[in-house]
Amino acid sequence: MLPNPVDVAIRVARVKVSHLEGREDDMKRDMEVVRKVLKAIQDRADAKPVYLEIDGIEDDVVALHVALLHEAGYIRGIAFTTLSDQFARIAVQDLTWQGHEFAGALLTDDGTWQKVKTAFGPEKLATAPLKMIENVTTQALTAWAIKQIGL
Repeated sequence: MLPNPVDVAIRVARVKVSHLEGREDDMKRDMEVVRKVLKAIQDRADAKPVYLEIDGIEDDVVALHVALLHEAGYIRGIAFTTLSDQFARIAVQDLTWQGHEFAGALLTDDGTWQKVKTAFGPEKLATAPLKMIENVTTQALTAWAIKQIGL
């Protein structure tokens, strides 16, 4: 099946305009959006593939973060791409085992997350390796859990 010529034209125009304006079509990773995506998936009642929507966040921003989390192995889903898409669209099914653990580390204790967020700052959170953020939040959650049970 040949691609729709309109889709091709739109994609080419987007790339040309973004290049001329001195910007690219990439957005920065936002860990608050990552948290909301993980929470939304964690709260789902079933594993039927759906395009995730989150109130107050643009669909492209959600889709980008879903794609990043899918590529990193945190989300199970089905990837679809057309020529007009900037990145793969993922029909989300569920979190992977690693995704559930990461979600637990990021979502269990808001106080711990606030400390991590403050220590890193927004720029470092946007650029730090995801594995490092996962390790730090997991270790912080472990320390919190040990304190909660009095060890």
